[in-house]
Parts: sequence; structure tokens; C-alpha cells
Amino acid sequence: MGRIQNSLNKIFIGSLVIFSIHGILLCFINKDIQGVESNVIYTVQRVLEDNGNLYSNPEEIPFHVSQYSPMYYVLSDVVISIFSIDPHDSYSLRLLTRMLSIIMLLSSVTLIFRLNKTLGINATLNFTISSLLVCSTFPWYNISRPDVLILFCLAAYLTQFLKYFKSESNKHIIIASIFLACGFFSKFTMGIFIFGHFLLLLILKNFRGIVISAFSLLITAGGIFYILSFLGYGSDYILENVVKGIDNGLNIHNALIYTHGAFLLNFFFISAFLIFLISNGWSQLKTLNLKDPIKVLLFFLVITFSLSSLLGLKAGSSINYFHESAVFIFLICGLCIQRFYRSNEKTPILRVICIHFVIIALYHYSPNTIGMIITSDNDESIEINEFLENNLAKGFFFSEDRGICLDNFDKCALMSTDIHDQTFKRGIYDYSQVKKSFISGDIQYLISKNKPESIYGIDLGKSFRKHQSYGTFSVYEFVERCNVPQSIDSTKKALRTES
Repeated sequence: MGRIQNSLNKIFIGSLVIFSIHGILLCFINKDIQGVESNVIYTVQRVLEDNGNLYSNPEEIPFHVSQYSPMYYVLSDVVISIFSIDPHDSYSLRLLTRMLSIIMLLSSVTLIFRLNKTLGINATLNFTISSLLVCSTFPWYNISRPDVLILFCLAAYLTQFLKYFKSESNKHIIIASIFLACGFFSKFTMGIFIFGHFLLLLILKNFRGIVISAFSLLITAGGIFYILSFLGYGSDYILENVVKGIDNGLNIHNALIYTHGAFLLNFFFISAFLIFLISNGWSQLKTLNLKDPIKVLLFFLVITFSLSSLLGLKAGSSINYFHESAVFIFLICGLCIQRFYRSNEKTPILRVICIHFVIIALYHYSPNTIGMIITSDNDESIEINEFLENNLAKGFFFSEDRGICLDNFDKCALMSTDIHDQTFKRGIYDYSQVKKSFISGDIQYLISKNKPESIYGIDLGKSFRKHQSYGTFSVYEFVERCNVPQSIDSTKKALRTES
């Protein structure tokens, strides 16, 4: 038995080493890994140019939608400004924002490790839980998205909230409420935990805690909003971006496959293991006070999983909607093992499940990593960038290629097409200005591998004609612009005739 466990430990450590190397290499890929990172990077580029661009009018050119709360954008802006990186250097921005996310992930894991230590979980089990968290959620907390800030604020919140139940000190519930507010300004997902926080206090009839939390939340939110306004970060259109921008409607069929189905497929074994642990320890669990860490975490798991299941029915949802639920699953598993079994008795099962998550991550993402290593960059994007630099002094272009858009962010219109595809169907925004921009020539070029004949109900067939090709891409020019040189020549001939 000892030899088997030693072999399992070696495989576990080896899989973590391979996973880490793969994760580092994947960071250097100059394209989206998951979750349309380019939309986030594009917002960061615009903010680097002018803080007032954080939330612009989605109904005015360039028609961009910044879907998320401001904290990740602002944090990225501060860090990138320190390194004085050119906003047009999209690859460096992509790399640096991913590194920022990884730092935040490691900070979150450190907080969770320390939390588990205060709860009495031994080092071996604690390390396994931390590894599970990193491997199972890959790559969502590693990429250029605000998800990792939610994890950090959640870890900090739980640390303080559980201390509050132990000490009844107002200091801990104030700090916990501050992190709830910071999380909400990172992504609206934090609203789930704000709801759970007040509901639990209400169940416990802790009205003093409710009042203190409410005041702390409001003061923190007001302070953050004031600081952002003072620094000039535009917020006039924040609701049009972060509320209307996520109004995608329901897509139950896709959600059951790509969100709920993906969660069931990936997290089946750990969920079944948790049910097994709870069933075996039920006689002890039911005697615990509601303020006990296991009961508190179970309460938040039920709230988080239930609300995430409902929100996950939204069009455009993905498995990351359940990642905070996974955090609670791992924490509860660790506590149950520590309390109800001999030290490290069930830890090998968690390590096998962790290896299973590593295999899933390598299966899904190693082809991208291998492709990056064996292929070289194409010169066509460089040629297109030079063309736009020389021919588009004013005005905008449209392209569905995110790399070209990021390299020329200040000339790009309709970058967030994945969002507009949903909002156009639901009539969320007025698209009359989009139509006007294509018809009037405000958008002067289309850059695509296949010429789009229409977009958002606008017929492009007669308005643009092919100008030039660069590899697999073609540049289509606005028709009236094509006729400008001819009109000038005709005017010159007429003047010569009159003279």
C-alpha cells in the first residue's frame, strides 16, 4: 500500500510540474485562450489612451462595450502605465495582463492556504486542495479577465467572515464587507456572495452584523466610485456597458451543453466524493452550529451553485460560472477529511482527482501550445498594419480578426462583435449610428478573409469593393473613397479645358 501511495505521489507531483510548464508556455500565445480576452485588452488599450474611455457610449463609434466592472481595467491600466508599454503593443499587453492574473491567482491560493491552515487542515491536504483549485479552473483565472479578482476578493472575504464568527469582532465583518464591495467592482458575480452574506446574517438574526455590513459596503462602494471619478475614469455610460452589455437573453440548449454539461463532466468525481464525505459524516455534521466553518461553507455552496445554475442559462455563459462553487467544494472536502477521518486517509483520492483535472487541461489546451512552438508568425498582419498606418489617417476600419483590431485599436470600430451579435438580436442598443457609419464612409475599410455581405441588417455589398489582398486577408474599400482620385482627376481636366 505504501509503494502504491509513493507512486501516486510521484505521479501527482510530476503532473503538477508538466501542468505548470504548459501553463507558462500557454501565456505566451498571442491569441485568445478563453472568454474573448481581446475585448478586455481592447478596453485596457482605450483606457491607457484616455481614462475617460473606460465606459463610452455603445451607440456611438467605435461602438465598444466594456462588459465588466472597472477594477480589473483600472488595475491593468496602473500596472501597464508603470512599465510604460505602448498601447499599440497588443502582445505585450496580453502577456502582462496574463501575468497580472497569475500573480492574483497565486495571491488567492496563498490566502486560501492560510485560511485552511487556521481551520486546522494539515499541510499535505492543504497543498492538495490548493493544487485542485489551480488545475480545475484552468485557464480562466490565468488569463486577461477579471474572474481572478473575484477569486481573490472571495478568498479574502471568507478569511475575515469565518474569523468574525469565531471572535464576534466588528473589525472582521467590516473588512469582509470591504472585500465584498471590491469584488462587486471587479465583476457583478460578487453579488451572489453579497446576497448570501446578508441572508446568512438574517437567518442567524444577527441584525447588528447586517447594519455594520450594509454601512461598510456602501461607504466602500462610494469611496471606490469617488476615487475612480476623481482619476477621470469615465462612468457616464457604465450602466449601458455593464448592465445592457450582458443582457444576452437565455439560450437553455447551449447552456445545458456548454455550461451545466461541462461542469457535470469535469466536476462529477469531486462532486460525488463530496456527497460521499457528507453522507458518511452526516451524524456529526447535523450537530454542528450554523456558525461552524463547514456549515457556513455548505450554506454558501448551496447559494452559489443555485444562483450560478440560473445565471448559467444565459446566452454566452460557460463553465467559469461554476468555478466559485468549485472553490467551496474543495474547501468543504478538506474540512470533512480533516475532521471525520484519520490524517491524510482520503487525501490520495483528491490527488487522483487533481491528476484527472490536469489531463483535462492538457487535452483541451496543449494543441494551442504545440501550435505556438512549431509555427511561425505570418507577415500578412504586419503588411495590413502598415497599410492602415499609411492610408487611414482619419476614420475607422472594421475587421473580425481580433489581432488586427488590437494592433490598430484607435482606428477599429465594432471590436466587440461577439457582444453586439447578441444585443442586436435583442434590440438592446440603437444601431442607426452603426448603419450610418458604414453608409457614410466613417468606416472606410473592411478587412476580412471573406467579404461580409451584411452586418446587423446593413447591406455592405454595394458600399465596399475589393482594394487589395494580403495573404489570406482582403481589404475592401468604401466605394465613394475609391472614386475620390477619379473625381480629382476629372476636376483637373475641367480646369485645364476652361483655361
